[in-house]
Amino acid sequence: MEMDAIKIKIVQDILNVQDASILTEIEEVLKMNKSSVSAKSLDPMTAEELTSRVEESMADYKAGRVKSSQELLKKYDQ
Repeated sequence: MEMDAIKIKIVQDILNVQDASILTEIEEVLKMNKSSVSAKSLDPMTAEELTSRVEESMADYKAGRVKSSQELLKKYDQ
């Protein structure tokens, strides 16, 4: 799954979260990662690339190729 498709999926999932503690955990992970990601490394993409990434993301989701927020937090907990 490409990066922008992952971002779109994450945004979709976040919009459905109803538990404030989960949102707080997501915010903490983002803060930890923010210092390691440079804005310069993010390249713009075409609309076609974005559409392709969304479709790939949705296929991954339907096929069960996803991780829970708890799994991600364990992986990136520092």
